Amino acid sequence: MPRPAELEFVERFGRMFEEVGGSRTSGRIVGWLLLCDPPEQSQPELVAALAVSKASISTELRALAARGLVERTTRPGDRRSYYRIQDDAWSQLIERRTRMIREFRQAASDGLKLLGRAAARRRARLELLARVYGHMERALLAALAEIKSDVAEFDRGRGSR
Repeated sequence: MPRPAELEFVERFGRMFEEVGGSRTSGRIVGWLLLCDPPEQSQPELVAALAVSKASISTELRALAARGLVERTTRPGDRRSYYRIQDDAWSQLIERRTRMIREFRQAASDGLKLLGRAAARRRARLELLARVYGHMERALLAALAEIKSDVAEFDRGRGSR
């Protein structure tokens, strides 16, 4: 069972997920999976650790798996499923965000084409949006390259799972 300081960490993750539009329970699951030992947990273990219903845990695990943050695994000789943070969860998260930002930038560029030679006042909002999202896209792509390099270095240092 989590200690009080661990529960506060888990709650903090829940609040952070909620702040960015996710569910508090998803954030709590991620927070616990970052701390727990062993690093993979069964649904009953998650229910017990987080004091959340089995149905909520099941729903949120499916959502987290669909987003590439959590993966389901098994253990030899054990029929239960276990869940853990996916090895490349953070780079996948950045890749998804980069695609979303690219779509916004492209939509702004397409809007500028629609306006053609319209007055600068009409074009200004879209021009700024395209520039801001262009900066964000380039920054995230650079960060992603560094993240992937860090992950590869980390993996070399710890060996495979």
